Amino acid sequence: MIEAYIHRKLLKTSVFKAVWVAFSTNVISTVVGGLLVILPIGALTGTILFGSTVPVQPGSFPFLPLEIIFTLLPMFWFSVVVESFIGSLSLRKVDYRKVKQSFLVANVYTYLMLEILAITQLIKGYVERRG
Repeated sequence: MIEAYIHRKLLKTSVFKAVWVAFSTNVISTVVGGLLVILPIGALTGTILFGSTVPVQPGSFPFLPLEIIFTLLPMFWFSVVVESFIGSLSLRKVDYRKVKQSFLVANVYTYLMLEILAITQLIKGYVERRG
């Protein structure tokens, strides 16, 4: 809903159109991103970046929050690019630069919340002396 609100304000579109664009672009970028992770591209990236294709296991402190913090960065840029492209198809009457700006701002808000959550989990783990 945050992304829909931002699209509504920045692109001056209807509530229905803003919700539809936010929902549909998020679903498509999630599916495409998920396929890239599942397919050999994810394994290749994991091997290059981390030397392993095995993700960090739940409860593995501090590596799980750190993995989330770092993997959200490429996911953010991937979302901005894919969602801007797909959103521009639905918003053909709107200047592409405005569409790109709207998706950049919307994703900054949503990914910033995810980063704050991961950082909070990292701090909480150290406060609870898990690491």
